[in-house]
Amino acid sequence: TKSKDQQGRQLVDEVNGKGIKHAVPDKCNPHTEEWPIPLGNDMKPELLIRLSCEKIVLPSGESMLKRLALHSVSLNLYVYMFWFVHCRFFQPHSGKEQGYLLGKVAAVFPHFIASISSLEAPPQKRDFLFRHYPLLLSKAIYLGFKYLCPGNHGLFRGAFQRVLYLSVFRLLTGVDICPGSVDALRWKVYPEDAADEQNSENQDNDANRKRSMRSSRMAAAARTVITSHSRARRRSVPAPIVALVKPTKAANESNLLPRQQQVNFDACAVSPLLQQCLKSVEG
Repeated sequence: TKSKDQQGRQLVDEVNGKGIKHAVPDKCNPHTEEWPIPLGNDMKPELLIRLSCEKIVLPSGESMLKRLALHSVSLNLYVYMFWFVHCRFFQPHSGKEQGYLLGKVAAVFPHFIASISSLEAPPQKRDFLFRHYPLLLSKAIYLGFKYLCPGNHGLFRGAFQRVLYLSVFRLLTGVDICPGSVDALRWKVYPEDAADEQNSENQDNDANRKRSMRSSRMAAAARTVITSHSRARRRSVPAPIVALVKPTKAANESNLLPRQQQVNFDACAVSPLLQQCLKSVEG
């Protein structure tokens, strides 16, 4: 019992910063980095996690979940998870980078587990924290993309959110949960996500409807142009002119080639200039 208590206190001390060994990058080796990533002015995960905590809707335990989410270990976990999601979704051929970031997540996660013990939460509340913290972290990651990349807001709706919540939930809990269960849980704690999902579907349906109507109008216009063009071509082709003097039967038999046909002369199909020329010849 004493050894378990000592291990628990040691983990709590590490979480509070007493036992964490910070790695300083080596100036001679450019491949080394500071461990963990410093939480400076480049990224302030505390603001995004606070906003995620403000948006969550829970019947109870909200304050305890907020204390866990704002812990320093949770902030470090957020940074590595954010960049992992960035590489997975928006950086092709980044398998090596994703593996590296997952290794850092695995190194931080034991300290996160110990931070739950530091909250002195009863056993029945720990399941509550494990079930809702991945959703809160996923929401904070989504808000990070939304506010840090406002010009690409359309990329972070719909399917992106569904895959994001599912990936983070499976990664942090180890439970192979189905997508429908994750969606039902996140829509329950984040009702605005359900409204945004419905609005996104309506916008997509409207866009598809407008696109199909535009395609139909363009096809109809193309058919009209083709039809009018073919009619104009038929009107502009003059009828073949045969001899002005009706030939005799003997002349027809001797002059006509095989399969040659005579067509009646149509004066209306002749241009006005040719009509005037014919009149002058007849005169």
